[in-house]
Parts: sequence; C-alpha cells; structure tokens
Amino acid sequence: MNNKLFSILLALLNLGRSLNFSMLPTDFPFPDPFFFRKFLFPVSVPETRERWILKALRRAIRKDGFTVFYQVKVDCRTGQTAGFEALLRLKGMKLSPAVFIPVAERAGLMERIGRIVAEKAIWQLTQWREEGMELCPVSVNFSASQLCDQGYAGFLRDLLEQCHLPSSLLKIEITESILIQEREAAVKLFSDLEEVGIGVHLDDFGTGYSSLRYLTFLPSESVKLDKTLLDACLRREMDGKLSVEGKILLSDIIRMAHDLRKTIVVEGVEYAWQVEILKGFGCDQIQGFYYGQPQPGAEIPRLYLSRKQPRHLPGLFR
Repeated sequence: MNNKLFSILLALLNLGRSLNFSMLPTDFPFPDPFFFRKFLFPVSVPETRERWILKALRRAIRKDGFTVFYQVKVDCRTGQTAGFEALLRLKGMKLSPAVFIPVAERAGLMERIGRIVAEKAIWQLTQWREEGMELCPVSVNFSASQLCDQGYAGFLRDLLEQCHLPSSLLKIEITESILIQEREAAVKLFSDLEEVGIGVHLDDFGTGYSSLRYLTFLPSESVKLDKTLLDACLRREMDGKLSVEGKILLSDIIRMAHDLRKTIVVEGVEYAWQVEILKGFGCDQIQGFYYGQPQPGAEIPRLYLSRKQPRHLPGLFR
C-alpha cells in the first residue's frame, strides 16, 4: 500500500470513528473487509443510545429511580373524577416512556418494572386514603413482555391485602397485541386477575389490529379509544366542518361497546368541543389534557380532593 492510499484510508477511518459509524464499503480491498467495522466502529449511534437508556433503567431498578404520575379520568355525566391512569417516569430524566419502555421490553426488564409500577400505585392509594381522599380506581399498564410473570396476579393480591385495599381500586390496562402474541398465557392472566377481583381494560383501541371480534370475548370492563382514532373520527373536511362519516363511526363504536356492556373511555381529549360531542354520543369517561396533565401523586389531593369536579389546570388547550 503506498503512502497516498494509506493517508486516504486513515482519514476515512478517523472520520468514521468521529461519526460513530463505518464508512468503509464491504468490498474494500483487505483480506477481511469487516475488520474495521467490527473493531473501530463497534456500535452505531442508535445502539449507543439504547445502551445508555438500558444503563439508566437498570440503575433505576436498583436505586428506586422510577416515579409514577397520574392522569385523571372524568365521568362524562357528572363531571366528577372517575379514576386515574398510572404513568411511569424516570426520576430526573426527560425521557419519554415511548422511548424507554421498548428498550426495557427488548432487555427483558418489564417483569420487574411492571411490578414496581403496580407497587407504587397501590402504595399511593394508601397515602391518598391517609390524606382523606375519596379513593377512585387506578389503572396500570401491562406489557405483553410481562406475560412471563406468572405470579403477577398473586403479587397484586398480596399487596392489596397488605394495604387493606379492595381489589376494585386497581385496574389493568392491556392491548390487543397480548392476545395476538401469547393468547394462551393472556387467557390465563385474565383468569387469574378475575379470581383476584381486578378488572381488565382494553387499551389503545383504534391502533394496530383493532379487531372488533376481541370485544366479544375479551373479559374487559372497559374499552379505551386511542387519541389517533379520536382525531381520525373528529377530523375536519375542506369546508371546515367535521367529517360526517367520522362522527358516525365514533358514535357506532361507543354504542357497540355499550351493547356489549363495556364502558368507553376516550383519551387524548384536548378541546371543549370534543368533550361536548363525546357527551352527546354517550361516552362514559374522558381522559386528556383538557381535564389535566399527568401529575405527581403528591399533587393529586390538592387538585382533586377538595373539589369533586376536576379543576381545569392552567395552560391547557381549550
């Protein structure tokens, strides 16, 4: 190899290292063209980010680095607080669950994290009770990767008994993907939860498969319509008017769920006009920024204890 070629190669390697990805073609004229890819560029930028997130998650598991925020659900008929959804956060980090939850799932950490969330939610209920709050059900999300936790229902039962809380105060939100990926394990989970007395809610309806047939046999108390479905149904046409077809579809979904004796929760509601339409369609509960952003558990009594009707928080959409 002459000096000029070597200098060009060295410059390419330095540039590639600084950018953290390989710039060498696979047919580069060396005995092993992947040598430099393997040892000089061991990880790509996405891989580096995932390792950093994974390290943060493992540290959070060891050192109580998770916290839970709660978003209110409001009864459409009475305007009163109907419950809360527990939403996981990493302490001191502005990292979306949409980013770190998939990393946790791929790393097999959701079994432990899922128990942490449930435990924090149950203990928060006891704290609210001590502060004199009239308790409402709290729902926690359940990932398909948690299905390997065969003792999950028993774990919840023991915690509820330890805290002297009725099982009706805890709900589990699941998605259709659980039935698609591991139907046998999912059916057992539903049976175990039913035995304990914990209700199941079908989450994110309107995304993914959204097969209506699941509503006919899934032992769920409630169906939660996803924001994407809400936005699609209540879209505006070129003339500025709401889509007639979209309103009909939304109304029919709500009526069908009621015919199946399931309550309907619509999430992602941000505007007063959406609330009025949903009330007219007979929606049971609303969740979204219109009524409140997710809040730390310590803030819930101040916002919802002294007033049965949720207070409109400042800075929210109208």
